[in-house]
Amino acid sequence: MKKIFSITAIAMITVLLLLPVRASDQLVPLSYLEQTYIPSVRSALEGQTDARLNEFRVKYGIEETGAVSEYSLAVSAKPMTLTHGDVLELQPMAAVVFASGDANVSVSGGELIDLTTGSAVTESAILDSSHRYIAAENTVAAVRAYSGSVDLTVQGSYKLEHNGTLPAEWAFIDVPVSHWANAYIISLSERGIVNGMGSFRFAPSNALTRAEFVTMLSRVTGIDPNRYDYSVMGDVTSEDWFFSYVTWAVESGIVTGYENNTFHPNELITREQISLLLFRLWDKYGINTENYGSSGYENSGENGADDSESIFDNEPTERAAPQVISSGRAAEFADADEISDWASAGVSWAAEQGLITGYGDGTFAPKKSATRAEVCAILSRLLDR
Repeated sequence: MKKIFSITAIAMITVLLLLPVRASDQLVPLSYLEQTYIPSVRSALEGQTDARLNEFRVKYGIEETGAVSEYSLAVSAKPMTLTHGDVLELQPMAAVVFASGDANVSVSGGELIDLTTGSAVTESAILDSSHRYIAAENTVAAVRAYSGSVDLTVQGSYKLEHNGTLPAEWAFIDVPVSHWANAYIISLSERGIVNGMGSFRFAPSNALTRAEFVTMLSRVTGIDPNRYDYSVMGDVTSEDWFFSYVTWAVESGIVTGYENNTFHPNELITREQISLLLFRLWDKYGINTENYGSSGYENSGENGADDSESIFDNEPTERAAPQVISSGRAAEFADADEISDWASAGVSWAAEQGLITGYGDGTFAPKKSATRAEVCAILSRLLDR
């Protein structure tokens, strides 16, 4: 019986195989799968995802912050180009490969991992070309485009906003909102007192030179640099971007030079020098907080030696102190003996006014140089007092 069943079954299968094969039953060509079927499935999947994301946005009242918002899912690596002001928001487990341009990234919850280096990305880091980044679980990462063209590829769920510009607090790619001096830097930038270093960078950690600080002071007072179109220092010529500002500072008595009539504009300025210059500036101008300079300047980007003789070693001692001085505050610092005699009054005044404070260990560090961010904080306090 079993043998008869087997023969019958085989006969039936043979008949079926001999029946004419319809076109729809043929093997599907690989080209059809790659060029038609898979793309159609992918498109349908992306369409469903877009619809669900928009439903989610409407249901929970999530407003669009940009002129145009795109919610999507890139099943495979999807190339795209962002322009200045665009924000690409990566959802958990989404990945991006940065190719070119200027962009930074901020992280909300969790971590963004640089798979190229195997390390977590620091808050508001500037993206590195050719690196691959992935948002870990419970992580939302916002990639902000600064240059006019930022090329990248994204894979996973994302949200793209076309804003056309960035908020004021994101004016500089290397000064994120989380930076301790962000408000100071943005405030002075909007007032025209400080400029960036080019390529959307401010370089907040760079040490400040004498020429740069004098330029900032001139803008605080709102002086017209065209009135000082000559040089009074042997090492400052009319070819230097800062020559009119240095001339103003010397002519007004804010600074003096070395005995050989040089200014050393590219040397780093120290905390005690800053204190003295602020002291004299306030004494002479009183600071009209409604009058700020707005002229731009080109930053040289040069830094000189930081161990040279102070330009104030031969300062006259007969200069009268402003009436705001009420105590010898400089003597209260643990390292008071390191404060130069010519700077003592300036340090006392700056400390009393809360412009420059000491460190946690009670020291003032008078010979220490100051960064661009620190000076922005100092000048902001001066203008807002």
